[in-house]
Amino acid sequence: MLKRLVDNDIILNRQNPKHEQIKRWFLESRDVNILIDLAKKYPIIVKECIVNRPLLIEAINADIERLNAQLNQEELNERQKDIEYWIPLRKELEELRHKAVKK
Repeated sequence: MLKRLVDNDIILNRQNPKHEQIKRWFLESRDVNILIDLAKKYPIIVKECIVNRPLLIEAINADIERLNAQLNQEELNERQKDIEYWIPLRKELEELRHKAVKK
């Protein structure tokens, strides 16, 4: 879903994007080709964003294979963080459900 939103924002605003929009594209885009194209078009801004998203180095180098691998790893890491975030919340909800059933 996020990928679609970012891609759509790029399509709608590519003619005259603001600096902050371009930074957001670099930080959120999950498309190899888009990231490489953006890196070519906005070399100064991509360098600003490397601190927060080191895989952008591969976009600058136009290394499709490495960039794709790092994007996949980034996605796996985010999914794992999401799972870890929900574990205690699910446990709490389960406990609340059991308490409600006992009443």
